[in-house]
Amino acid sequence: MTSSTEPKLCDNIRIERQRAMRIVAVSGWCFAPIPVLVGFFVGNPILPILIGTALFAVMGSIALRMGEKHATVGVCLALVGQAFMLTASLAGQGWQLDSHMMFSAILACTMLVNDASATIVAALAIVVHHLLLSVLVPSLIYPSSDMILNVERSLFHGVAVIVETAALLRAISTRARLDRQSSLIVARSKRQ
Repeated sequence: MTSSTEPKLCDNIRIERQRAMRIVAVSGWCFAPIPVLVGFFVGNPILPILIGTALFAVMGSIALRMGEKHATVGVCLALVGQAFMLTASLAGQGWQLDSHMMFSAILACTMLVNDASATIVAALAIVVHHLLLSVLVPSLIYPSSDMILNVERSLFHGVAVIVETAALLRAISTRARLDRQSSLIVARSKRQ
């Protein structure tokens, strides 16, 4: 039998998820000045970038006040939004294509919250963002104005996002299974 002051393993997991959500939200605030500075240094208009990065940072903070399931998705989407702004801040620059690596790095960060739905929604947001901008406002995503080439690029990036998401979901699933097994082991050892 466990004492009421002894934390249960699932409580520890929940505490860790809360901590991870705060880290992701704070990361969004820390990331926010980067697209603005990049836009300034390359000579792109910074007001839309400033507004976008601020909105995504605020979105992450607001998400923390939601229920846990919505909060995990919200903080992850807010961080993905900062990658959107970085790519837009490099419009017309050779480095714009390289900024797409940030999407992969940020998608990996979604695993911190240990919620498959947050990772899936973040991945979908990245793919939809790429495809929509490829057609609607290609200069915010790629240096080329060739729509067919941009859509092909987005599909290629989409495949990379799918592969990464599959690996992240597998890791999240494995962690959940191991957490359940640990809980059972702890419960059994306390009964003995």
